Amino acid sequence: RVQRLVGTEIGQDEILSILKGLQIPAHLTDDGVEVRSPSFRHDLLVEVDVIEEIARLHGFDRLPEQARPPMVTPGRRTAAERFMRELRVATAHRGFHEILGSSFMADNEPDTLGLPPKDARRQTLAVLNPVVQGEGTLKTSAIGEMARTVERNRRRGLTGPIRLFQISRCFISQPDTALPDEPLQLMLAFSGPCDGLHFDAPERELDLYDAIGEVEGLFEQLHIPFTRRQGQATAPWREGSVVEFMSGDQLLGRVGELAPAVRRALDVQPAVLLGEFDFAALFAARGTGQQWAAFSAFPPVRRDLSLVAPQGVSWAAVQERVAEVVGDILESCELFDVFEGGDLTAGSVALGVRLSLRSTKGTLKDARVDRLVAKLLDDLQSTHAIRLRTGAA
Repeated sequence: RVQRLVGTEIGQDEILSILKGLQIPAHLTDDGVEVRSPSFRHDLLVEVDVIEEIARLHGFDRLPEQARPPMVTPGRRTAAERFMRELRVATAHRGFHEILGSSFMADNEPDTLGLPPKDARRQTLAVLNPVVQGEGTLKTSAIGEMARTVERNRRRGLTGPIRLFQISRCFISQPDTALPDEPLQLMLAFSGPCDGLHFDAPERELDLYDAIGEVEGLFEQLHIPFTRRQGQATAPWREGSVVEFMSGDQLLGRVGELAPAVRRALDVQPAVLLGEFDFAALFAARGTGQQWAAFSAFPPVRRDLSLVAPQGVSWAAVQERVAEVVGDILESCELFDVFEGGDLTAGSVALGVRLSLRSTKGTLKDARVDRLVAKLLDDLQSTHAIRLRTGAA
């Protein structure tokens, strides 16, 4: 260690002699020389202070003049840290404002949110010396904090759209381990009027579809592959308002609207839409999303289908079945029309669906496409009671 710092070799005997002359207790060990700082030497705080004394008495004029290689190597962000930075920048570029929240929450926050009895977010961890009275629990969820921040901004006169995001840790107590789980979460909040894309567009409030679109745009920008499905609307979410985002079998997170009863418990007036996503899942999915494929040299085949579906069937469920049945040759699946009434039976809705199919191995033949469409219609009929619309509707 001495040789590495001063650039020359100083023998152990000389080191012991120098330290003895300075009345600094020292003795040899298997690892080198062990030194104890005497009480009257307040300047000897760390190892390099002792090495400086050894070099001084050895003689600075006897030390080599060439520069030593740097002891500290330049640091570099990890892949997760770089992704977090990209996530922050991408979210901010989409018009969200970052907030820095607290690591604590009210002791009764799980009850305020109406969380189910077996919800993991009820596994709280108390703090011995809380900073604020009544907030002596490490937060297990940032839902209440985000909703209150929306309400606080509204009460202070902000009348435009509110879009907030936060990347923070939650703390889930584990009975079998000494330390809690500390998942890192991305939280999004949406509230207020929607920005009109046209000066003549009617005014309306942000809704679930706006929130879904923002999340989809963010994931596409970050190359995170995803699918959507209808989620279970347990507290604190409003019934029928939860959409889950998946990457394969991995749950990335969900978007939903706070239930009115939860808003009243939080003293929040406006409707609030929230997104709750697991950072580790996003990071893992991102690793599979940045893939490049060569353009196909063969033309696409497009088919427009008019389907009749029960009103309770979601578009996400239809997309999931189309992707499953059609497979790799599916280039896109678009919903271009929704129609109710007319000659349709009560409780039904007509969906205009456009399929774009393309293969990288050759031009798709009409016979193959017809068989695939027939297989898709059979699957939709058996899974969701969706049929092809005919003249009799």
